Amino acid sequence: MFNIPRAGAFATAILMLGGSSVWATAETPRNMIFNSNMYSSGINGEFPDGWSAVYHMNMPEWKQSADGKSRTAIFVNNTDRRMNSDIRAFSSLYIEPGEKYRFRLKIRTRNFTAGRLSFVAFAPGWNGSFGIEKTLPENTDWITLDEVCTASTGRGNIYSFAIHFSGFKGEVEVANPEVLPESKKAVAGARYVRDEFPVQPLKPLLNKVERSDDITLTFRNYGKQPEVISYSCNNGAATQAAVDKNGNYQLKLGKLPLGKHTLNIQINSRSEKFDFTVVEPQKKAVMGEKLNNFHWRIGSWNLKNAAQQKFVLPHAGVVRFFMPENCSVTIEGKNVICRNQEDCFLPPGEHLFTVSSSKDVQISASLLAETLLYPLANGPLNLTGLKALDYQHVQKHIFPAYSAFVAYGDHITRQQVKEMIQAGHNRMYGSVSMAAASKLPLTGNAANEYFNERNSNEFACNVTIIDEIENNIPFQTQHFSDLFKNMKDLKAGSSVHIWLCGGVVYPEAFTAAFLQNTAAASDNMLHHYEIYTAPERTEKASRQVMNKKFRALTELLKMSPDTIGVTLSHCNLPFSYSMDIYPHVNFKYFLDMQLHELANNPAYSNLKAVGFWADHYADKESSRFAADLLRHYVKEGRKEMFTKQFGYNFAPGHIKNPDFENGMADWNVKGKVKSVTADLFGLNWQRRISVGSVGDSFAEFTRGKNANTISQRAQGLIPGKIYSLTFISGDAVRLRQRDHRKGEISCTIEGVKILPEYSERSIRNENSKGNFDKIVFVAQCSNPLITFSDEKCPEGLRSYLNFVSLMPYYTGTDADKK
Repeated sequence: MFNIPRAGAFATAILMLGGSSVWATAETPRNMIFNSNMYSSGINGEFPDGWSAVYHMNMPEWKQSADGKSRTAIFVNNTDRRMNSDIRAFSSLYIEPGEKYRFRLKIRTRNFTAGRLSFVAFAPGWNGSFGIEKTLPENTDWITLDEVCTASTGRGNIYSFAIHFSGFKGEVEVANPEVLPESKKAVAGARYVRDEFPVQPLKPLLNKVERSDDITLTFRNYGKQPEVISYSCNNGAATQAAVDKNGNYQLKLGKLPLGKHTLNIQINSRSEKFDFTVVEPQKKAVMGEKLNNFHWRIGSWNLKNAAQQKFVLPHAGVVRFFMPENCSVTIEGKNVICRNQEDCFLPPGEHLFTVSSSKDVQISASLLAETLLYPLANGPLNLTGLKALDYQHVQKHIFPAYSAFVAYGDHITRQQVKEMIQAGHNRMYGSVSMAAASKLPLTGNAANEYFNERNSNEFACNVTIIDEIENNIPFQTQHFSDLFKNMKDLKAGSSVHIWLCGGVVYPEAFTAAFLQNTAAASDNMLHHYEIYTAPERTEKASRQVMNKKFRALTELLKMSPDTIGVTLSHCNLPFSYSMDIYPHVNFKYFLDMQLHELANNPAYSNLKAVGFWADHYADKESSRFAADLLRHYVKEGRKEMFTKQFGYNFAPGHIKNPDFENGMADWNVKGKVKSVTADLFGLNWQRRISVGSVGDSFAEFTRGKNANTISQRAQGLIPGKIYSLTFISGDAVRLRQRDHRKGEISCTIEGVKILPEYSERSIRNENSKGNFDKIVFVAQCSNPLITFSDEKCPEGLRSYLNFVSLMPYYTGTDADKK
């Protein structure tokens, strides 16, 4: 089990007792960085607990240092290119602006050239940072960097710490990072955290302990686990509980009256106190057929006009009725009328309904996972010229697939949103943004005020979502654990949801306490966890990475089985934020792989929500496809892969060497065209989001008096089927200058019929940094000739071309099945 060893006087951790945070104080300065000795329990892979590797680099290796006295993070880099590398310690402690703090770090380099070190404290969104910035020697044994720095003012003055190396070759090793308050006010204002992790409740939620003759509470200790612990209820006689095979303690309390009670636990010479509430048990739901993890059939009835029936929900959720088109169902006491395949959100417990029909009808009802989109009708961003995700698109594709939305954008009016929500029983979330400086630190009253404002001024939205909590920052988790205790005045039946980014908090104690404390805030709490995944080069490797990320959900579901949802990403636009990073991979198929796994693997059977971020970084095809994935798996309860009906596979192989990683192989070159590699081009410039950098190679055209061309015949197309050819181009020289030219590469495709109603293009502007083309066509032969040319470029211009991706196109019509 997890127990951080002390690193002299500098070991730190956060203690959360029954949802309250306990901060230690000290007159002498101590290290403010969590897990500064870089201890790894193994729960976060081989990487140190509380530390994180950022995506724009080669993954740092972690190992015991040569002297055997400390743990180190080692940054290993390719010898022939310069890279950036970054690790972060998500301590997020309070920093007094304008005060002095000492930064200290041990470092060793080998063949380290052209690089700089930044060891800094940074506020959320890097809105404020300060610390050490140094040029490092090429080769040095262990040396200590030591500087006193003045704190900047950041959002909420809540900071994390990062060790960043920019533009370097070779190898660098770091150990024992320290940030210590130096000035009197900094010392006085410093908040330290304890070096032990406490016992935490797992189930049930302490504010919803159902009355029974044998009440049992499950706890886990995240420090050293004794074989036996002692506990007592309401200051009664002490009882012992032994650790079970799962590492938990089952505390048997017997029969207790309704109301509030107090539990005392004695563990490792430490006493912990927890308050809990015994409530009336809910009526047990009798669930019917499970179609998949997102779709449960809760009842089926043959009813006459005005006949009444009932069903019981085990938890709050989305209910969908299936009935003939000329019928409707009225939910008694809820003022809700549902028609065929319309959603309504209902609280847990028993519900009565009546049917309106002129004859006997067969009706069934299902409990669905909530489907969430963030945002609605707000894109595409940055790429001018692409087709907008407008009202017609939303009406046809988005509203039928999603039951809830976080925000909406410029392509739909407030009145249109209001009318469509009222007609279709979708829900709009009111968002309290963590990113806004005025909202940090957020208070319970501020959240209530914001909720009431949204409720009265917009769409009577009955959900407030806290957006976004950086889930791997312990300070934010403890802050919101405390915050939700104070949210007592929300409208009855309303919900508070939490949008969590950054993966799962480690060690587990942070997550366990956070889930318990926040879940108690409302009857309809959901935790929406971001799990954004880009494909790998092969289907096997992609599935391995996907499953590794999804395994975090199994741990979350153990801690809070009734509140966990997952948010995926369908972003596919360059220059913004694209998970579609390999041109030979069918990104739609990879999205289907993710939904298929979540819908069918029993490990995820308790997920309460699934959705996508962010439609404003997606084109119409990706937006439409993601919506129909949810319709297929959630609304219809299907088990088979959605893309099977279209004949999709992971890597169709229609174009060879599509990213010019193998030089100009497989391309017929005429003129001055060569393959070039630029460090971090795919990541930093084209915004292909990946570990390391994908897309650093491109074909470079140098325009002479005559145009240059490259060509290749596509392979394996099916005549009559619809395809898209996507590519990226631009000025290859003045990439980072605002006045750089368009560098427009043109394309011709022989033996196809172009479909202008689906085709799109965006020419370089100050936001997009390049050109994006998507030519949609009907294949008329199996191997059409594709030719690229710089004929539109002025003489002397060097332009680039890469990400040549030829894929089946998804129209959302029967034409896709040909």
